[in-house]
Amino acid sequence: MLLFGVGTDSDATVSESVLAIQHSTNEFSRQKHEKVRVSVEEIREFIADGGERRVVFVSHGSRDALLDASARRIPYITAADAKEFDNLYLLAYACSSGAYPGGRITRFALLYIGFDSVISAPPSAPSVCYADLLGLYRMMLSYLFNVLIVSPQDGESGATDFLRSLREQSIYIEMKFDTSGGSTLDAEELICIRQFREDISVWVRGVDHPIKCEGERPRALLW
Repeated sequence: MLLFGVGTDSDATVSESVLAIQHSTNEFSRQKHEKVRVSVEEIREFIADGGERRVVFVSHGSRDALLDASARRIPYITAADAKEFDNLYLLAYACSSGAYPGGRITRFALLYIGFDSVISAPPSAPSVCYADLLGLYRMMLSYLFNVLIVSPQDGESGATDFLRSLREQSIYIEMKFDTSGGSTLDAEELICIRQFREDISVWVRGVDHPIKCEGERPRALLW
């Protein structure tokens, strides 16, 4: 897998997310980190150099694009760049990244995992649930690393199974810290746990809708 961090070492939210993702897998063959911005051309060249097909982006995002770490939050990947990701498997750990771009990018990419809401960086390592959260990141990255899409139906079925497992693990972690007086977790910790079951969207090439966790209400997407 490849890892792109856009805002690493200049933006605390991006850096904390990058660190959690790095701690969750040893499957990254190469990484490219930029403090502010990376261009589509640089992304294309970096992917082509090694021939890897599974790519993780960590940055800011919107419903229309992945955004850089500048004060103006300038897009560096939009739906117009979809052809650059032909036959690739993608994960965008960025706010709202699973909404509009996902369906357009999977006209070319085989798989696109994103979030259809604002998301949170993980709490710091001293958090009582940090190791549990790393387990959720590990599940997500393992799915990306191992999934093989051979047909839209197969891809949708596999994504549904993955999301079901992720949802069950997320609920288990939350219940682990429940007491008769309420949760021992703070709001930041709960938000990060819940985003793995409530906010992930998986797009598969040939499937015309985002695949969500069972039991979660689909969010209104912009087209």
